[in-house]
Amino acid sequence: MAVLKRAQKGDTVELMIMKHYGRQSDELLRLVMTHERNKHLCAPDAPFVLDSSVLVYFPDAPNQEAPRFVTPAISLWS
Repeated sequence: MAVLKRAQKGDTVELMIMKHYGRQSDELLRLVMTHERNKHLCAPDAPFVLDSSVLVYFPDAPNQEAPRFVTPAISLWS
């Protein structure tokens, strides 16, 4: 569901994406940042760390991305 949320002091867009969608990806970041209602986030003078006066619009997310292969951890001392 698409929603408009107010940032909390110290939030970043990436952190807000993680809180809202429960995951992070380049696709989600691009979706949020390029939305018409979030033009203020892409302005040259836009802060990296947001304060509580900033509103961020979260559009509906596309279907869950396919999981990527993750290399298993390797222990050097076992």
